[in-house]
Amino acid sequence: MEEEKDEIPEGFIDAVKFVCDNAEVVLDILNRLIEDYLLGKDIRESLRLLKDRHRNVFMLIYDILNKDKNAMKLLC
Repeated sequence: MEEEKDEIPEGFIDAVKFVCDNAEVVLDILNRLIEDYLLGKDIRESLRLLKDRHRNVFMLIYDILNKDKNAMKLLC
């Protein structure tokens, strides 16, 4: 009997690889977004730019933060 394996989407693998290869840059972007958010600044345009430039990374972060509703509280 053969076990079923879940297929990992290629986009997910690419996003994880990009984040790993560019962790310092990605964390800097996230830190700036969080700082601006905590200062009450509108970060929607920054999020749109991140989504446009690095959609896979944006979706990876979005999925992580939405999977655990407490994740954003921990980051702040």
